[in-house]
Amino acid sequence: MTDANFNTTYGIVGAGPAGVIAAYLLARQGVLLLEAHHDFDRDFRGDTIHAGIMELLDEMGLAEELLKLPHAKMQTLGLTANGVTQQIVDFRDTGSRFPYVTMMPQCQFLEFIVDRARAFNTFSIRMGARVTGLTTTGRGYGIEFKEDGVVHTVVADLIIAADGRHSTIRKLMELHPKQTSVPMDVLWFRKHSLIYFRT
Repeated sequence: MTDANFNTTYGIVGAGPAGVIAAYLLARQGVLLLEAHHDFDRDFRGDTIHAGIMELLDEMGLAEELLKLPHAKMQTLGLTANGVTQQIVDFRDTGSRFPYVTMMPQCQFLEFIVDRARAFNTFSIRMGARVTGLTTTGRGYGIEFKEDGVVHTVVADLIIAADGRHSTIRKLMELHPKQTSVPMDVLWFRKHSLIYFRT
């Protein structure tokens, strides 16, 4: 079953940090944000907001309100070995207005930005919207997505692919990213498990 087109200025695929910030910044001009999941209630790799990002949020008029939400501030980072703790980072020396790392669940951050974008009647978000294909229109590319068994088409002046490392849009356009390695690994500790991933 196919539904009528959605017409908008910007179509954004992926409601992660990049997608929701782009949607908020462009909301006044008309944005449809598509997110494949039905909600933000899941595990994310990053639950931190660094000083530079806080400064940008401050310029957008969002930092003060964001910090009213439950969060923690990490001002220093240390490493303990053989009973000796060595401080390796002190964020208080950065000269930033926000001399710390804000510890906040990413789901809470995403919901906050989306909620602020909803203040504009030219913004809309579709949760559970899985992109299934691209189509060519008189304005360039359009997006086909499936929601509750119904296929919709988004016609936009610009499509922004913010759908992560395993981007569906990139695959549909047959774009192949160049693989590079970085000289670090990360150990991610959770309450009763150890999650290892290579960055």
